[in-house]
Amino acid sequence: MYKLLIKFNFKLAFFLTLIFSYFFLTITNAENNHKIVLLVNEEIITSYDILQRMKITSIVMQVEINDVNSLKIQNQIVDELVDEKIQNEKLKEYGITVSSEDIDDYELSYFKQTDTTKEAVYNALTVNKINTEIFRNMIAVQIGWNRLVSGLYYRLISVSDMEIEEIINLDSSISKERAYDIVRDRQISIKANKYLRDLKNASTIEYR
Repeated sequence: MYKLLIKFNFKLAFFLTLIFSYFFLTITNAENNHKIVLLVNEEIITSYDILQRMKITSIVMQVEINDVNSLKIQNQIVDELVDEKIQNEKLKEYGITVSSEDIDDYELSYFKQTDTTKEAVYNALTVNKINTEIFRNMIAVQIGWNRLVSGLYYRLISVSDMEIEEIINLDSSISKERAYDIVRDRQISIKANKYLRDLKNASTIEYR
């Protein structure tokens, strides 16, 4: 299973104090009014959604969002939210569900590989007034999406001996089985990205 798209870096994140520029203050005012920013196939994305995700990005990437980078990050966040709406729509169509235990298992596996703890991360989210369910839903959508595209494309993947050898030549410590998994996951990821692009192109996206 290829990794989630989110790249977490929580080291010392719980010490981070978010510094909001005038941009953030403007979005915060909109958040209080729950302003609708986009419609994706009739599903809404609000200013509240965008602000919460920008706060999460600031914490997990340890980046101060200011007047210089806010527009770029905002556009990235909007793209991610649009993708998630489309992905979630397909998860419902295929009847794919992700349980709370699935998310907990992922977090347990992840935090074993980091220098911080789940408690520290969730404390950082709470201190910065971030709805932790938004964070968990981000993970849930990606887990579900990985399951969906793996189910759609797993049987269509063909891994050659040459591709396996190329991986091993780059790192001789990698086993053939692991090299096979790397090539397979790469091919699934390519197909998944194309599938998502096609779905996005066929979607109705309306800016308000």
